[in-house]
Amino acid sequence: MAATNPYLEAAADTIFELSSDENIRELCRRRADYEAYERYNAAEHARKDALITAQSDQLAKKDSEIAQKDSEIARLRALLNQDKNLKCLQSP
Repeated sequence: MAATNPYLEAAADTIFELSSDENIRELCRRRADYEAYERYNAAEHARKDALITAQSDQLAKKDSEIAQKDSEIARLRALLNQDKNLKCLQSP
């Protein structure tokens, strides 16, 4: 019917163009939303990576401190054992 009536054909074309424009706007909006979501995810990923790196550095520092304290404990135990041995030798 639209093919035979020029007014209906013009109206159909107008409706098609308007709905096409709306579809394009919707696609653009969805694309923008997706890009914003991806930027957020990338920023969140980078933030978490930085946090993990900082925590790993803190753990390494703590491990080093523990190793130093273990070494000091071993040294002091050795001195204590030497002192006990000397006292045993000096006892009548």
